[in-house]
Amino acid sequence: MGIIFIRGFTYDQIPNGWKVVLGFPIAIGAINLLLFHWIPESPCWLLREGRYEDAEATLNFVYNVPESVTLAGQHDPAVTEELSDLQTELDNERQIESASWMEVFQSGRILFICLFLQFWSPLSGINVLMFYSTTIFNIAGVKEAIIGTITIDVLNVILTVLQMYIVERAGRTALLNYGTILSGLSFLLLGITLIARSEKDTIQGVFAVIFTLTYICGFAVGLGAVTWAIMAEVTPARIRNKVYALAVGENWG
Repeated sequence: MGIIFIRGFTYDQIPNGWKVVLGFPIAIGAINLLLFHWIPESPCWLLREGRYEDAEATLNFVYNVPESVTLAGQHDPAVTEELSDLQTELDNERQIESASWMEVFQSGRILFICLFLQFWSPLSGINVLMFYSTTIFNIAGVKEAIIGTITIDVLNVILTVLQMYIVERAGRTALLNYGTILSGLSFLLLGITLIARSEKDTIQGVFAVIFTLTYICGFAVGLGAVTWAIMAEVTPARIRNKVYALAVGENWG
């Protein structure tokens, strides 16, 4: 949200605003670097290294277990249960051998589904819309185009969070289908609006904003989020790491 604020209210509002936009993440990164000192080690990693007591101490910190309990040599039930679950997962992981690349390519439909979803996600136009939204609104005649861009960013964040609750109720396939249809139609109508634009017709700017927002709605609940849920559920644990490596590399490659 800080990036959205900086992007919206400094880029066009102050001289050399682009320097502020680029410098803001550096400041945030420096703060994170200082705070890393107080971040405890992952209990999962500690268990993998055989450091059970350190893992328990980390979970005691996370669960806010009173220091008096630990000093008395007692163990919090919630922490003990969490440690047991983590240890069980680690034991199961050790029993699963890593698959070869040949086995990955022989997975057939599983690999095809993951690659297909990641192939269409960027081709749906999301990167163009996010990177050039201000330019699109300017072309459409929107006077305060940066406000539209900020609205897109905020809407995308809100819908991505809401999607975590919607996906369990509406189902993966329904969200993927309807979300893709909505984003596709919105992108088509946005293109028609920009092609048929007229400097005298201000209503086109309104339609450009509407179609852009409906596109974000469709993408956020469809290809933007459901893709990852489907990949995790259809891919067996043996080949998951390698399939993810191929799919994500295809997405950003």
